[in-house]
Amino acid sequence: MGIILFSGDRGLGKSSVLVELAAILGHKARGVVCPGLYTEGRKSAVCWLDLARAGHDAAGHSEAKALARELPGYTGMTGQARIDLRDEKLVRYGKWEFSREALACADEACLRAIEDPSARLAIVDELGPLELSYGQGYVRTLQRLDELFGARPAATHGPGDGGGRANKAVIVALRPDLAPLLAERWRGSYLFELSKDNRAGAAAALAARISSWL
Repeated sequence: MGIILFSGDRGLGKSSVLVELAAILGHKARGVVCPGLYTEGRKSAVCWLDLARAGHDAAGHSEAKALARELPGYTGMTGQARIDLRDEKLVRYGKWEFSREALACADEACLRAIEDPSARLAIVDELGPLELSYGQGYVRTLQRLDELFGARPAATHGPGDGGGRANKAVIVALRPDLAPLLAERWRGSYLFELSKDNRAGAAAALAARISSWL
C-alpha cells in the first residue's frame, strides 16, 4: 500500500482534482471528497461525498451532504484559528461550523475505503489541524493511517516494502504547511504539490502515478 500527500493552497481546486481523479479510475476509487459551495464568489459551505455511493462519476455532486458552513455573522479572522468544542452537535473551528455527525460519517467512509479490498484508491479529503492538533474530525482514519504508514522506512517511496508494487494507494489532501509534518510522520510518502502551472493535468498525472504502483 502506498500513500500520496496531495498538497495545495486554498482556491486551487484540490477537491475538484480529486473528483476528476475518481472519474478516471472509476470503480477502483473509494473514499471522500469535500467540494465547496460558493455564494457570490465566497466559499460559504463544505459538503462531503462518499464515492462508494456516488457511482463512478462524482462530478455532479448529487449525493453530496453538508459537512460544514461558515459561522453565522462571520466577518473575518485575525490571529490563530480558535476551536470551540462546547456544543454536542457542532465543532466550531476558525470560520467554520462542522456537524459532528457528518464528520463521523465521513470518517467512517474514509476508513471503509482504506479497508475495502476491492478499492485500488482510497481518497481522504482532507486532513488538517482539526485532526492533527485537536483530535476531532477524521480521527479513526488518522489512527489507521498512522498504523499503516507511521513506521515505514524512508527509502520506500510509497508503493510497498522495498519499492515493490502495491495493492492500493491512499491519497490525502492537505494544506502545504502540513506537508512537511506528515511527510515526516509517514516516511516514504510521495508528495504531489498542486500549483496553477500543473492544475490542468494534475488528475491525469496522479492517475499515472497510482497506476505505476498497482
